[in-house]
Amino acid sequence: MDRSPQPLPPPEAGRAAAGGPWAPPGPPTPDAPAAAPSPREEFAAGLTRLREEAGLTVRVLAARVESPGAHTTIGGWLAGQSLPSLGSLPLFRRVLEELGVTDPADAGRWLERLADLRRSRTPRAARGVVPYRGLARFEEHHAEWFFGRDRMRDAVVERLLADGPDLPHLLVGASGSGKSSLLRAGVLPVLRAAHGFVPCLPAPGRAPASELVRAVRAVTGGADAVPDDPAGLTGHLRDWAERRDVRVLVAVDQFEEVFTVCREPAERERFLALLAALPCPRVHVLGALRADFYAQALQEPALAAALQRGQIVVGALTAEEIRSAVHGPAARAGLAVDEGFADLLAADLRDSGAGGLPLLSHALLSTWERGRGSVLAIADYRAGGGMSAAVSASAEEAYAALSESRRALARTLFLRMVTVGDGVPDTAGCCRCPAPPPPPATGAVRAPRRCTRCWSASSTGAWSGWTATAPGSRTRRS
Repeated sequence: MDRSPQPLPPPEAGRAAAGGPWAPPGPPTPDAPAAAPSPREEFAAGLTRLREEAGLTVRVLAARVESPGAHTTIGGWLAGQSLPSLGSLPLFRRVLEELGVTDPADAGRWLERLADLRRSRTPRAARGVVPYRGLARFEEHHAEWFFGRDRMRDAVVERLLADGPDLPHLLVGASGSGKSSLLRAGVLPVLRAAHGFVPCLPAPGRAPASELVRAVRAVTGGADAVPDDPAGLTGHLRDWAERRDVRVLVAVDQFEEVFTVCREPAERERFLALLAALPCPRVHVLGALRADFYAQALQEPALAAALQRGQIVVGALTAEEIRSAVHGPAARAGLAVDEGFADLLAADLRDSGAGGLPLLSHALLSTWERGRGSVLAIADYRAGGGMSAAVSASAEEAYAALSESRRALARTLFLRMVTVGDGVPDTAGCCRCPAPPPPPATGAVRAPRRCTRCWSASSTGAWSGWTATAPGSRTRRS
C-alpha cells in the first residue's frame, strides 16, 4: 500500500478529491456539500487514516513510540489542532514508523509536506503588524490596539477624577477579565495625555513595601534618600509632583500578590500603610485586584475602606464590546471580518464567564495567523479548534518543540511559576529557576537564575490548565 502523502493541488485548483489519502471519510451529499478541508485538516486526516488502518488508539500509539505522556500532543496532530514542530520531528518519525510508513521515500514525502504546511502557517506575521495580543496583556504603548473597553475606561477615569484622591480605588474583577490591560492600555494613556498624570507602577512581589519605595524613586529620580515611612514617602512624592505641576497615579497591578507572593505579614502591613497614606491632591492610587481575593482584602482595614467607597467592578464584555474588540484591531490592520464572526465568538465565549478574555484574545491571534488574505475568516477560526482548543494547541505545540531535557525543565518551571494556594486560589508569580547545566567549553552564557514575571495573572488559568497536561505535572487549574 502506498503510504506517502498525496501532493496537494494549489489553492486555486481546489482541495484533494474525496477518497484520496488526505480526504476525511464520507462523500459529500448533493443537498449538503462538504466544506473543503484545509491543508492542515487534510494532513491530519491522512495521519488518522493510517492510525485506523493500523488499529491503534492514540494512547497505544504514544506508548509504542515510548512517549506515553505525549498522547495529547499526538492527538493534536491527528485532530488537526497542531502540527509537529521542528523539535518534535524525531517523535513524528517514530509515529510514522508505527503507522506503517517504513519506506524512507514515503517518510520523506510526509516530512516535505509537513515543511510546506509549516512554511505557510503564518504568512501575515512577516508583515510586522500583529493586531491581536494573544495571551499577553496590553501595555501602555498598545493603547491604539486596545478596543472593547471604551466605556469602562471612561468610567474609571471619571471616578478617579470625580471622587478625588482621598482614598485608593480598586478595579475588582475575575481572573482573565482584563483588569491589567484596562489599567495599562486604557486608563493610563488617557490620564497621561488628557490630565497630566505621571504613572508609578510598583509590582508587589515578595517585598511590596520595598517595591513601592523603589518605584517612587524611579519616578522622582531620587537617590537613596527616598523616605520609607508613610508620612515621609507621601511628602516626598507630593512635593516632587508640585514642583513639576503634575499629578501622579500610583497603579498597583496584580494586587493579590500581597496575599500570595508576599509571605511576611509585617511587610504586607507596611506596604498597605504606605499605600493608604499616599492619596492627596497630587497623588492618586488605583489597584487591580482579583475578585477571588475579596475576602482576604476585607480583612485589611485600609482595603476594606477602599472597597467600601472606591470599588470599580470589571465585568464581562458585552456582545457589542466583543464586536469592538474583534473589528477594531482588524480595521486598523486593514482586514475585513467575516459577517457573523463576532457573534460566533460571543456565543463561544459565553460559557467562559467574565474571565474568558485570554481565550478570546488568543483565538483571534490564532485565527489571524492562519489567514492568508485580507479577511479574518470563520473558517480559519474553526481550523484552529475554536475558542478553547486554540490555547491548548499552541501550548502543546510549544511543549512538543522542546527536547526531553527541556521538557523536564519546563515542567519544573511552570509548576514553580504558579503559586498553588493554601486556602486561597492559585495565582501566577515569580519563581527561582532550577540551576541550568554548566556551560560548554565554548563559553556559552549561563541563563539567569532569577526569572521575571512572564505572563499576567489573567492568563494563569489558561496556562495552568496546560501545565496540568504536561507529563508528570500536577498543577491545579485556577
